[in-house]
Amino acid sequence: LIKIKDIVPDSEENSDNPINIKVQSLNRKINPSDMFFNSGKHKTIKIETEEGYEIEGSFNHPVLTWSYENGKPVYRWKTLDQIKAGDYVVVSRKNDIDSKQDLLTEEEALLLGSLVAEGYVSDKRIGFNNTDKEYAKAFEEAFVPTYTDKYCKYERKLKSGKEIIEYQVHASAVLEDIKEKGFTEKSADKEIPDIVLRSSKKIQRAFLKALFEGDGSVYETARVVNISYTSKSKKLLKQLQVLLLNFGIVSRIHPDKQNFRLIISGYENIKLFKEKVGFLGKKQQKLEKLFERIYQKKTANSKTDFIPFIAQYIREKYKGKGFNEWLSKHSLDRYAKIEKYWDKLSKILDEEDKALLKELLHNRYYFAKVKSVEETGEKVVYSIRVNSSCHSFVGNGIINHNTEARLTKLAMEMLADIDKNTVDMKENFDASLLEPEVLPAKFPNLICNGSSGIAVGLSTNIPPHNFTEVAEALKYLAEFPNATVEELCQFIKGPDFPTGGILLTPHNEIVKIYTDGRGSVTVKGKARIERLPGNRHRIIIYEIPYQVNKVELIKRIAELVRKGQEKGISDLRDESDRNGIRIVVELKREADPEKVLKNLYRRTQLQKSIPINLTVLVGKQPKTLDLKGILWEFIKHRIEVITRRTLYELDKAESRLHIVEGLLKALENADRVIEIVRGSKDVSSARELLTTEFQLSNPQAQAILDMRLSRFTALESDKLYAEADELRERIEGYKKILSSEEEKINVFIEEIDELLEKYGDDRRTVILEKEEAGLTFEEKYITAVFSTGRIINYKIDDEKEKGEVYQKVLNQVISSVRPGEKLISIQELETSTPICFITNDGKAYWSLGADLPKGEGNINLKEDNQEIVGTAFKGEGDEDRLFILTKNGIIKRMSYEDIFYKSQNHSIIPLAEEDEVVTAFADDHPSYIAVYTKKGDLLMFERSQVRVTGDKAKGVEAIDLDEGDEVRGGFLINSEDYILTITEKGYTKLVRKEEFYTKDGKVKKRAQKGLMAVKLSKGDWLSVATSVNIGDTLYLSTENGRIFKLIVDENKIPTAKRTAMGEPLLKMEGDKVVRVVKPKIRDK
Repeated sequence: LIKIKDIVPDSEENSDNPINIKVQSLNRKINPSDMFFNSGKHKTIKIETEEGYEIEGSFNHPVLTWSYENGKPVYRWKTLDQIKAGDYVVVSRKNDIDSKQDLLTEEEALLLGSLVAEGYVSDKRIGFNNTDKEYAKAFEEAFVPTYTDKYCKYERKLKSGKEIIEYQVHASAVLEDIKEKGFTEKSADKEIPDIVLRSSKKIQRAFLKALFEGDGSVYETARVVNISYTSKSKKLLKQLQVLLLNFGIVSRIHPDKQNFRLIISGYENIKLFKEKVGFLGKKQQKLEKLFERIYQKKTANSKTDFIPFIAQYIREKYKGKGFNEWLSKHSLDRYAKIEKYWDKLSKILDEEDKALLKELLHNRYYFAKVKSVEETGEKVVYSIRVNSSCHSFVGNGIINHNTEARLTKLAMEMLADIDKNTVDMKENFDASLLEPEVLPAKFPNLICNGSSGIAVGLSTNIPPHNFTEVAEALKYLAEFPNATVEELCQFIKGPDFPTGGILLTPHNEIVKIYTDGRGSVTVKGKARIERLPGNRHRIIIYEIPYQVNKVELIKRIAELVRKGQEKGISDLRDESDRNGIRIVVELKREADPEKVLKNLYRRTQLQKSIPINLTVLVGKQPKTLDLKGILWEFIKHRIEVITRRTLYELDKAESRLHIVEGLLKALENADRVIEIVRGSKDVSSARELLTTEFQLSNPQAQAILDMRLSRFTALESDKLYAEADELRERIEGYKKILSSEEEKINVFIEEIDELLEKYGDDRRTVILEKEEAGLTFEEKYITAVFSTGRIINYKIDDEKEKGEVYQKVLNQVISSVRPGEKLISIQELETSTPICFITNDGKAYWSLGADLPKGEGNINLKEDNQEIVGTAFKGEGDEDRLFILTKNGIIKRMSYEDIFYKSQNHSIIPLAEEDEVVTAFADDHPSYIAVYTKKGDLLMFERSQVRVTGDKAKGVEAIDLDEGDEVRGGFLINSEDYILTITEKGYTKLVRKEEFYTKDGKVKKRAQKGLMAVKLSKGDWLSVATSVNIGDTLYLSTENGRIFKLIVDENKIPTAKRTAMGEPLLKMEGDKVVRVVKPKIRDK
């Protein structure tokens, strides 16, 4: 079981997300699902059955119903807006899928069940209490081996005379772990932890046993056994109801004073609970005794668990055939009765009806009557695609129909406001529906996505363009209608192809093509040459021209080799994956790589000419337009859409104001209005009197008659006056737009800016006018990164010169550092290596090594007060993952996939107020992680205690901070022997890492208090710490802009206990160390 939104956690609105899961479908079939849809916000409806089962979805979401049509019961898919109270929805209670994940032990599940029932949690402690000694003992026996034997146990007498046993635990690690598993603080907010829902039935059973032993009960009423569970949390009971269906158990939810009660009743349900779930202790014994005494034999039929319409159908169809008396005497709408009398029924029924009953017996569906249908406002809607003929899945126990296809976000923009009379409609082919003649098209699809084809002797070939460039050109043309094509080409530099590549056509030729409306451009793929050991080379093709088939390109290269037209290639393979194209061309030792690549450009489609023909339909007439003409037609269309939409909104607002003014008049004369309504013989005469006496229109009078008496309160009157003021303001705004072309242009530009915010992106196709463009060697650089975004970056021409380049970078680092600027990292990068830069406000930037500034340059940070606090590059760690650490002690571990190839400056960790990121570093599969604080504490814990999460996740607590303390940084510990600490006043020491182990030789757990790492004098704080080995070279940045080189030498840096102060080796003199960097240079 999993919440549908959590199939893809933190999914983006209006996104399609590939998945690979199994779901239960119609007829108990198990089918694969391969796509998860976040469909964005839609108006929603919630249906609820008499039992309490519910489903909420968009108006057009279909669920399976059971109805009686043309004298026969049938299954029927109905959308939620078609369902009415009294309809029957189909509930599946035969779950044939069991999770293969045991995310908890049975002991942990028992603890969670006990805590949800009888536990509590606060910021400082977690507790459990109960009067049942056996139950308390079971809790204790599960708790100790799972967590710790350090807890407080109290026993005291209640006023009732009963003795209550209470356990309290104050250990922060236990508290954090149980909270992380989903246990919440308030009883009204309690829910079943997700980790239980996702686990196997074995784990769910352990949880349920403990849960029902706490707040559950078993009792007898009128010779019937009932099992109930009472809670303040309705959400908990709704989840419990679905979880019980996992075991085939149907239940009902009822209000119970200030609480809610879930009730299980009926022979089959009680039997299933007894055998498949049960209680933990004494209550199970009571259940078994009651069951044995009351259900010695099966008793009366359930009042609710039956198959609607089936008995009526059989009796009507087969009456007059000699079976009337027998059919009328027997209950043929209960599963047990159908099984009991199957031999008899099989002689009466025809083959079609026998198949229907067999199918019903196989599925054992529960038919739940709908109690209420209510609209629930706009909410984010989720669905999945199921690969099967029925396209169905079971959700909340109810059988749902999946989404087979979904409009993309941009497709929704094309349809925006279509329901507001913005375009003309026409009849479709058979006059059964109306369809738009054109779409409102907020997005300039024709120029951005292009078009090609031939019709009635005319051809068109419009290439795709970059939306950011098109948007800027549209805004410019809207403000300056006399702009020339050449002016517009300041913004639109040329076509921008989704496959990237390099555009070789000179700018003046592009301007001519856009002026004439026809021509052609030359595009070539991107490739680089890599040097290999033994004086060998290979070519990597990583972008190909637009509409070139990769497979055909590879075949063509192989054909050149086979025909002897290219003799320098020794091997050819395709290493492309979801991250992009990678065609590897291995070269012979004697081959000239530049000549081979030029030959590939000349003889294959790695370089091609793409024709442009801007022929379009204007109205219904084909015309060849220039670039300005295409953009201007779009602006004209959007101005018409804006005008018609504004007229629609104006009419709607004026109609509503007319009604509101009538309601206000009624409120001002409330007594007289009530007198007229009560004294009228019917609605018609009341309406007539109201219109005459108060000079109202018929719609106003009808609205007054439809108004509930509760609307006559002072509060409702204030709401109506406020609504009237708002409507008048909107009407004034609409009239202002309609009266001015300038206002319409302003609305158009605002909407383009909104689209830019959502969909604006960088150009993919590089524009160069040099023939040698696209040829790049794999090169290596030494790169230094500063907190300000400044970069020093020099190429290593020869491995033998690496030391010289490294020293050159260091010299420039030391000589150029500025006050307030910190050195963040020094590393060796290749041109194809992606590197990310993490900022203090939790944002990420990234770049390929090839795109970094050469010599000295800057990463352009987009926000004020942003500074880089950490870097990591792909391949730096074994896991391609990253750790992020914040000042308030939050740690997060995430995949590079959530950083690389995403938009620049995108958020990767939500930060609490007053919190900020202090460091970020690659996950190099360390033994341990260490976190240190300003007050000199250090906590070391295992990496596995921080699981990988997505970019929307907040992270988890790394260290339990004392009041007034804050995290200064963190680092990994692999094979290093020592931890180096340096205080702000320059006190320095080495501590053996074993000093931070517990007595049993293990490290502490995440979220616990740290151990003292250094003794601090008054006014001094721990500044930096890191793991080191003897001989390591470090570079220290100070607040005033100095760089110290520090070699870890045990003869110069004292080795001391963690509780010692160290020696004042660094003379700070009003300055202080703020950052330590360990260079990452291979074979330095």
